Amino acid sequence: MILVIMLLLILIPLEAGQFSKTCYNVRLWYHGELWANCEPSKQSSKISLDNYVSNGNGKMAVPGNGFSQYCYLFQIFDINTNNPEDAERPPKGLGAWCKNEHNKDEWSSIVLDDYIENIDGNIQWTGPI
Repeated sequence: MILVIMLLLILIPLEAGQFSKTCYNVRLWYHGELWANCEPSKQSSKISLDNYVSNGNGKMAVPGNGFSQYCYLFQIFDINTNNPEDAERPPKGLGAWCKNEHNKDEWSSIVLDDYIENIDGNIQWTGPI
């Protein structure tokens, strides 16, 4: 039995993140707080993206922190993957205008599903810190 489980773990790749497959009503609040309702509890859960994302010369970067001090007009958006399996709950991205070293604004975005996971109904950062 243990051997079968170990083989399954080796043969079936685990996708990191992918919170949007089991979460809905994804929204962004002040200072980079990401909120979502996630299965199975369907209660609101939040994390502060400011603890994990930085502004690297006008581009959002991971790992890091404090991106909301230099970025503004945050947006959560759906990512079109052209995959029918993603049609109902597509992966989520975070976009914002960020200041570069010359104090000019640059549009930047990251794929949140690469870094955030639904763990027992709570969104949690599982990307690099």
